[in-house]
Amino acid sequence: MTASHKNTSSFFFLFLISLAFIVFSLYLYLLMSSYVSQQLVVENSSNFYAPAPTRISTPDFSPAPSSSPTSSPTPTQTQFKDYSSPQDNFRVKYLSQRKLYKDNGGPSRRYIFSDDSRNNFVIHVGNDWSWIYPSRHFDSDFRLGAQDTFRYDTKSQTIFDTEYQGLKYTVQCVHNDSVDLKKECINFSKSFHFIDLD
Repeated sequence: MTASHKNTSSFFFLFLISLAFIVFSLYLYLLMSSYVSQQLVVENSSNFYAPAPTRISTPDFSPAPSSSPTSSPTPTQTQFKDYSSPQDNFRVKYLSQRKLYKDNGGPSRRYIFSDDSRNNFVIHVGNDWSWIYPSRHFDSDFRLGAQDTFRYDTKSQTIFDTEYQGLKYTVQCVHNDSVDLKKECINFSKSFHFIDLD
């Protein structure tokens, strides 16, 4: 074996090792970026910026007396409440068993519609998105307040993003793959409207 053949073999062997290292590094990069992009969606609303929320008090009023008889709701009837935020220009209907909390302490304002099992529905409003995602594609498949949305689904939650008048709105429903909560999420999201478009 000559010296030039030995040098060529050494360079070829180094080239193969370098190529294998590059391919392995690329594989790790793609694997990690895939893992990171899956982790960008928060698996429950408690992982969003979460200082202690304060309970929004319910107005205390008595209905005016009615001359016609009224029927009281039966336990099987679903009761809804309306909430309007003039500050953030939206209104929404939600199930009456949920408690409403408002949190203004972070980079966005959060309206938390909480139930006892932590299957929270949260509306985030701010100048920036409340969660990180590499690219949002808005379409008209589902609309929030007559605006196109970006929808993201995982096994545990559904997220709708939209923009309106310079603000970014996120409706986040933690449903933990419950069919009933998924249905409630869609109805909750469909009830979302911008006040100035009514």
